[in-house]
Amino acid sequence: MTRIIAGALLLIGLTLGAVVRAEACDTTLRWAWNAYEPYSYRDEIGDLVGLDVDLTRAILDLAGCTYRTDEIPAKRALKMLENGEVDMVAAASVTPERQAYGYFSKPYRSERVVMFVRRDDPVARSIDRFADVLAVHLRVAAGSSGSYGPAYDAARPGLEAAGLLTLNASLEQRLQQLARHRVDVVVEDEVAAASTARKLGLTASLQEAGAPLSEEPVRLLFSRKSVSADLVAVVNQAIDRLTASPAYAQILAKRGILEP
Repeated sequence: MTRIIAGALLLIGLTLGAVVRAEACDTTLRWAWNAYEPYSYRDEIGDLVGLDVDLTRAILDLAGCTYRTDEIPAKRALKMLENGEVDMVAAASVTPERQAYGYFSKPYRSERVVMFVRRDDPVARSIDRFADVLAVHLRVAAGSSGSYGPAYDAARPGLEAAGLLTLNASLEQRLQQLARHRVDVVVEDEVAAASTARKLGLTASLQEAGAPLSEEPVRLLFSRKSVSADLVAVVNQAIDRLTASPAYAQILAKRGILEP
């Protein structure tokens, strides 16, 4: 479903400040998103909501940009962005491959990738680092796209060679596989996994284990083929304004996130 969205972001009792339309933002941006609760998803009445949705809307509104949203699977969205078929995605981590075809904005929030295990699995609960999973022959489930940090990248070839890695685009399915003893470890963003576990009623049976795989900032990613560096500079100014304002903490609190 495609929607054309322009203008004001409405948050409870919140004013983000006057919007000044920048010359660099003189076109409607094509924003590709994928369902990833609690960051971007449709609520019970079909509205697009979530932490990244709130933050990205606020940033684009402050930058004076109009935009439309298109729901596109993450892997396909990145390919379309590379080809200039969409203009931007949110919640992007920096990788050399993406730097070749996209402009990254300044960070607008951070995320932490952790390991989730079953509470009744003493072996999985005892691991300290992701590198340990191969040594004790634990089965790992991860998303089919996205970045999980250098520890995951280093261990992935060994896990694949040993047949211990399952890739699945659905976080709900990965957590259900964990609960049903089909895998032993799920690698995922801490907030997304905790939110989805609550939704599935699995909080009592799952827990985090070991040290985080990564903790890094996330950014907006813009296509070099369809977006100018000048527009990204305007967006960066908007990020600075938002993160320095009381509105930023209110958006985080609205979604149950504490400001770092």
